[in-house]
Amino acid sequence: MNKNHFFTHRLTCSLFLILFNLAWVAPGSKLLGFDMPNNQLHGDEPKPNESRVRILSWNIAMLPALDLVQSGVDRAEGIGNALFQQDYDIIVFQEAFSSAARQTIYQKLKGMYPYAFGPANTGTSMKTNSGVWILSQLPLRIIKEYKYSVCQGFDCLARKGAILLEGSIRGQQFQVIGTHLESDDSNFGVREEQLHELFDSIISPYTNRGIPQIICGDFNIDRDLPDQYENMLEILQCEDGNLQGNERITFGFPLSADTTLALEKPRQLDYIFTKNSGILGLISRKVSVIKETLVTGARHLSDHYGIEATIQFRLTVQNLVSQQ
Repeated sequence: MNKNHFFTHRLTCSLFLILFNLAWVAPGSKLLGFDMPNNQLHGDEPKPNESRVRILSWNIAMLPALDLVQSGVDRAEGIGNALFQQDYDIIVFQEAFSSAARQTIYQKLKGMYPYAFGPANTGTSMKTNSGVWILSQLPLRIIKEYKYSVCQGFDCLARKGAILLEGSIRGQQFQVIGTHLESDDSNFGVREEQLHELFDSIISPYTNRGIPQIICGDFNIDRDLPDQYENMLEILQCEDGNLQGNERITFGFPLSADTTLALEKPRQLDYIFTKNSGILGLISRKVSVIKETLVTGARHLSDHYGIEATIQFRLTVQNLVSQQ
């Protein structure tokens, strides 16, 4: 990995982040004055995709500094245009820090996704929010937001944490959890503490045998490091599955967006886990390669690919009767 390039890029963005917050954040205000209502309906009542839900989790690399440059807004337009061609029921974004980027994406997608939640852990200090932002076709309600108590380095400039939401499809309740863990490769100890906090504060207190939990995010843990990967699943007490298709990486490909960051080792860092999977039917996971089509060719829209899951619910007799 080109670590010097990587940390120079992060340091530059972090310095912009501090200047941005000092310049734009005032008590009681939102970044750039953009304030999307949480848990509000903005269009016609969405219709569930029968007895299944299709979820995308995607780190879109929209740092606050990108509010200050046109290229970030241009890339946000590309993300909105690309997702407009898809048909996900729920989208869980990470690194949606940029207010201008969120506004651009939301204006493109609000007709498809009338419910918007987050970003989680928004506040009025030099720190920015968690970057976890959720759009949904289905009505959901926020159960809890949580800020991790541990962080290190540049990540401490954000209120990284998790958000828990709950909804239902044809009478079957389900929960969606979005999160983003510590990014520095060397800080597995910090990520491990965050995993314990995620389980103790979000997953465990709201676990119900009759309600599946869908846990989405950028966990910054390499699938090919078995000790760390298996430890993550053990701490969270959740299940993963094999990826469909040929693509196996979510991070580590050349960028043609705002940076030229490249990694020596492509890897999977992004996951959609499930808990209480016994009450779920078929679960299909795959890497979602979302690019913008331009006259000059396709371009990457982030330094991550997305990961998606199509989850079939096993509707019980009680659920079916309730629909009569």
